[in-house]
Amino acid sequence: MNLVQEAEKNIARMTPGEFEAFLIWLRDRVSMQLGAAVPMGRPSAQDQLKVQADRLKSGAEEPFRYVDLEALPEEARRKARAIVDEWRTRHGC
Repeated sequence: MNLVQEAEKNIARMTPGEFEAFLIWLRDRVSMQLGAAVPMGRPSAQDQLKVQADRLKSGAEEPFRYVDLEALPEEARRKARAIVDEWRTRHGC
């Protein structure tokens, strides 16, 4: 019996829960192996936050640009507007 046949036999004996756990393990294992071998095109969340922070500091992007300020509670709206006003003053907008 070759490895593929043995794997199929073992999978056939698994309960649905065991099979789901196996698939999750397999997905994560393959992802780790591919991730180590192939550079990924997507930056991590930390990298994205750093890029966003750099864009805000440099003046390339306004804070809260995509936020509906009117939907925020009054105190949060005031703070957000103060941050935006300060950013605009600093960057001459």
